[in-house]
Amino acid sequence: RQQQQQQQQQRQRTTAADEATLVMVEGPGATRNGRKAQAIIGKVVSSSAPPNNRCHTPLIGCKVIEAFTVGKELFLIFLTDSRGVLDEDVVSSSSETAMRLHFGMNGSFRTTRVARCNNHDQLQQSTTANGAANWKRNDLRIFLESENSSSNDTHYTVIEAWDTTVNYPVCVVSARKKFTNLSSKDVCSVLFNAQDVFTSLRQHGITLNISDALLNQDICPGIGNIIK
Repeated sequence: RQQQQQQQQQRQRTTAADEATLVMVEGPGATRNGRKAQAIIGKVVSSSAPPNNRCHTPLIGCKVIEAFTVGKELFLIFLTDSRGVLDEDVVSSSSETAMRLHFGMNGSFRTTRVARCNNHDQLQQSTTANGAANWKRNDLRIFLESENSSSNDTHYTVIEAWDTTVNYPVCVVSARKKFTNLSSKDVCSVLFNAQDVFTSLRQHGITLNISDALLNQDICPGIGNIIK
């Protein structure tokens, strides 16, 4: 019995250590979350999901067409109807709108598949049963389904975010411009080019402190205090 208690304590210490390493989500963590988000491209935000699913109402019926990360940020691009967006200034000419997620100090992101059912309470419980720690704040939960309504897909795809800053709507043009301008400086991006970082450093002048340069998201997107 004493040996079992010691093993349990060791597991608890290991879990605590693992959780500590997840504090402050920087570029690598955001990139992993972006890879998870690839699962919802082509999916449509469901109108038949639970009413308290923490989904922004104007998104219902919108199709996810892009998901990409820049530094510490994740952007989801939706194809929508301009009538469903409150601010016309944030909608491009092709009726697109975007959502920004920033994972802050301890944010997390998950995609899961849950079986469809008519019982909304049961559906909600199935998404939260294996979720994040109970002390985390759920900031986003969106149920998505296949675009083809006649599909035989018997599951929802659900995205959830905890302890995360969620901004909606944001300008699609600005989101894509940030991706275009900064991806070559993001070491987690497949488009990373070290020469672009060196050029940017030189452009900021020789008086720039290296630690300040590392934390400047226009020079080294995705780097935070831990990596620095």
